[in-house]
Amino acid sequence: MRIGIDCTSVDHSYRGGGNTFLVGILNGLLNNNNDHSYVIFCNNINQCFFDFTKKDKRFEIVVLFKNELLRKSLIIIPFIFNSKFLWKTAINLYNEISGNRKKVESCCDILYTPTTLLNIYKLNIPKILSMHDILHYHYPEFFSYKENRVRKITFDLSTHY
Repeated sequence: MRIGIDCTSVDHSYRGGGNTFLVGILNGLLNNNNDHSYVIFCNNINQCFFDFTKKDKRFEIVVLFKNELLRKSLIIIPFIFNSKFLWKTAINLYNEISGNRKKVESCCDILYTPTTLLNIYKLNIPKILSMHDILHYHYPEFFSYKENRVRKITFDLSTHY
């Protein structure tokens, strides 16, 4: 089985729990002898963070298109209207324009996302999502208005797809 791991939204400079969690998972897979192959989807900025996996031939690093200006221009209207439907539509459009959806579907049989939010909603393969960061539900005061609003839209969408 080809297992994709969506690391496109990983901030390689972050030194916290999310990255520690991800590195632990990747090291566990590196140390586990099995017949699966792994495709780490990253972006051109964070791909160096995953160089340690290159020592294992079961791991492949695939760089996906990332254009924050395009993405932000597509999600501004959904953000203003607080619309999950428009947000999902904008993200799906972004992934069609960029070719990311087709690339992910062609490279793996299943996609695991360890960073709590789906980056591609419309996929014709199964998706597994780690929902380990739900602080905004219990402590919304820790986040800005903008971050709370984005988290509410994206977390709800991620749990339904």
